[in-house]
Amino acid sequence: RLVFLCERHGPGPGPDPEPPQYVIPLLEVYVSVHTLNAVLLPSLEPVALLGATLESDDGGFGWSLSADGPEHLLDQLAPASGLPARVRITIDGIDWVFAVERVGRTRRFGQHRASIQGRSVTALLGDPYMPQQSWLSSSDYTAQQLVAQALQYTGTAVDWGLSDWLVPAGAWSFTGTPLQAALRVAESVGAVLRSHRTNAELIFAPRYPALPWDWAGATANVQMPADIITTDSLEPEPRPAYNAVYVSGMAQGVLGHVRRSGTAGDLLAPQVTDALITHEVAARQRGSAVLGAAGHKLTQTMTLPLLTGGSNPGLIQPGYLIEVNDIGHTWRGLVRGIRVTAGLPTVRQTITVEREAVTP
Repeated sequence: RLVFLCERHGPGPGPDPEPPQYVIPLLEVYVSVHTLNAVLLPSLEPVALLGATLESDDGGFGWSLSADGPEHLLDQLAPASGLPARVRITIDGIDWVFAVERVGRTRRFGQHRASIQGRSVTALLGDPYMPQQSWLSSSDYTAQQLVAQALQYTGTAVDWGLSDWLVPAGAWSFTGTPLQAALRVAESVGAVLRSHRTNAELIFAPRYPALPWDWAGATANVQMPADIITTDSLEPEPRPAYNAVYVSGMAQGVLGHVRRSGTAGDLLAPQVTDALITHEVAARQRGSAVLGAAGHKLTQTMTLPLLTGGSNPGLIQPGYLIEVNDIGHTWRGLVRGIRVTAGLPTVRQTITVEREAVTP
């Protein structure tokens, strides 16, 4: 039986947090000239797009694309040798690479259009492009090594941002595609899986890089004035205020009691059981994700310009901790999703932010 604490390293005695990585200044006028370009890979043949929407959130594994253009894209972006075409899209100097999975056509009098849908190239690790496989560990491996085995010979890199842990022989058994195997390992410790914008690379990251009660003392990625926000909406998300949880493995697992430091640990979340909770490191990460998500939350959706250059952040991506100087107060939140809409001459990004609700 293992007992863990989610310790607080927030405000109080000690050095002030580092300055934000990016700062959007408060100006009377923001001037930007937007560009949208696309090319077919590897030929670099221009692809004519009339508009595009690109999205990513922590509920998936990568970026998605929805775009439209002239009717001839039906032929230009057709699959080759059974594999989807790849396009590189550049918005204001920021690149994405997508596998084009579907090209449709719409016709109206005097107007013929092609509609395009695609996903990050890491989608080629899943259905329907990769066959189902089975993995069973006959030796001790770390979780990162299990992911490397699942992705072997796929040409996909891994950016491992988690604390690694040992998985004993026989504890890992899975049938599915390489992408499903990677998602399974991330899920076991409550982590998120993201995709690199341009490369065949999977990014494993903790769901809470800093736990919500530590946000005040953490280094913000982006600081911005509320004046930059063009539209926003705020929705409450009431949740039980759990302050402790039991996290259990199975046959070769451990049992951990994860408690938020400074609390009595008397409000237990439902027990979590997972075969990959085989080490205290895994139990602590899964318990931290459960407790970080507990308590009353606010979901704020904000639309703002895409600003590049200088101290501007460009994309405000999932996983960023932002600080907003709002009317009468300053608040912080964690970005959970982003949608970039390019319909020249306008480019906007809409971000979804998880905030903690202020309780009396």
